[in-house]
Amino acid sequence: MTHKSAKNGLFPSACPFPFIQLVILSLILLLPGSGLCAEGETQKKVLIVSSYEQGQVTGQPQLDGILLALEEKGFKDGKNLQVQYFFMDTLRAYTATEEIEERGRLALDQIKGFAPDLVITIDDNAARMVMLPLAGSAIPVVFSGMNRQPEHYNQTKKFMETRENPGGTVTGVYEKIYLAKALEIMRIIIGLRKVVFIYDSSPTGDAFRIQIDKELAGTSSLVAMEYYQVKTFEELKEKIRAINNDPEMGAIYPVLTTLKTADNKNITIREILTWLFANSTKPEMASNYFYSQLGMFGGAAVDFKAMGEQAGQQAAAILDGIPAGEIPIADANGQALVFNLERARQLGITIPMDILSAADVLYDTIVLKPARQ
Repeated sequence: MTHKSAKNGLFPSACPFPFIQLVILSLILLLPGSGLCAEGETQKKVLIVSSYEQGQVTGQPQLDGILLALEEKGFKDGKNLQVQYFFMDTLRAYTATEEIEERGRLALDQIKGFAPDLVITIDDNAARMVMLPLAGSAIPVVFSGMNRQPEHYNQTKKFMETRENPGGTVTGVYEKIYLAKALEIMRIIIGLRKVVFIYDSSPTGDAFRIQIDKELAGTSSLVAMEYYQVKTFEELKEKIRAINNDPEMGAIYPVLTTLKTADNKNITIREILTWLFANSTKPEMASNYFYSQLGMFGGAAVDFKAMGEQAGQQAAAILDGIPAGEIPIADANGQALVFNLERARQLGITIPMDILSAADVLYDTIVLKPARQ
């Protein structure tokens, strides 16, 4: 049987209210399965590659910030955005050079299969192994938490003209640590006259050593500085015990992502910090405020979530149609004044009230509390 409405089309031609026809038609087109405004047709695809394992103390805040910024700009995972992740786990499980390279290849394989509109990398191993191979391709890349100078990577493979005008398919956020301010805060609090920077032999550790010189170039500081690179957990323990007995050394600034034991076992950052808080008698300057949450004394630290938000804002702009090469490579602009009060009490340090009142975050508990070894 043929209905009149079917014979004459969806709406009878004699309908006296054409605007009602338009409203009804619009509603029909928005229904799931209409094929015209279906969610899958408007979704953007993003793949986030982290150098770390899932939940890692420096990687996770950046990831959280990226997703928050994307959502604030109108891109929500599961609605108009589809997000996939690849956790390289190169500072805990896959630390050898060939393993890091293989994790990079696996990430690139996932990118090839997923065909994202955009790739976001977190920290240096992901930048080296994923960002650089993609530079100049049809897939734009945003990096977050890059420690080594962008110009260094540009020598390996050209991906930018200048930071202000990259001009290619890559942009991102460089992890500036604002070291001069951090040292001045510690000088005010404890009368700091000497600090030792302790870093590992990972790409992040090597990059940090260069960062120190870059950031302090042309500045004057009343604080004397020493540098010490450790390769094993046993070497770190020996150095910390020596520092404990040095009355001139006022603080340590540890940038440690992973270490090996003498029998080649990988020691994670949480294991390193767990031992450190139980055995070090000097306040730790925190490179990011999540370390202070775990138990570091603190000071002026990078806000890693805010850095992730910066990268997320850049990513949203690219998804909105702005070429990556037109978005300047930015310094991380989020810095927080943060302290762990239990660690301060443990060390016998009284933080001046004007500093405490200016703090962005105060933690009252050391999360990592082992038995002394």
